[in-house]
Amino acid sequence: MASGGKREGMKLYRGYIKMLTSIGGENEHLYECYNTPQAEQAFNEWLDTQSKVEGVILYRGYRLEEQYLDSLYEGAIIEPLNITQEFHPAFTPNLLRASAYMNEMGSDLGRKVFFELHTSGKTMVDISKYSLYPEETEYQPIADAKWVVKSVQDKGFRLNVVLYEQ
Repeated sequence: MASGGKREGMKLYRGYIKMLTSIGGENEHLYECYNTPQAEQAFNEWLDTQSKVEGVILYRGYRLEEQYLDSLYEGAIIEPLNITQEFHPAFTPNLLRASAYMNEMGSDLGRKVFFELHTSGKTMVDISKYSLYPEETEYQPIADAKWVVKSVQDKGFRLNVVLYEQ
């Protein structure tokens, strides 16, 4: 790739990361600039070249509509979009931050589900230094990530789902 093309690719994937990690309306301009197939492709290509985290447990809280809960059973193979349906979810090693995010989501958005992902160096990349909020210590899955559901526990107020990288 020519030098100018490489710089453009870097601008795209860094902008895409900032878009993914932005919160709310004050960063709406990031969606207008970087929510494009070209930026997503540059981001996915960059992810593929990065070291994958190993031996770290990562968390993600979310709310899922009932129709998506059927894919969460022991032994199931799921992909990141099984969790969010729209975008690849960022995970964090901070249990409290992941819980807080899940609890902030409106109850009309579905059932609380708390994901615990055990990494083995296959699917997760640390994107913190490029994030708008590096203190959140965010990890992003590669485009073709697949995880095995090891257990699902219904705690009444939420589902706890334990995942391992495949």
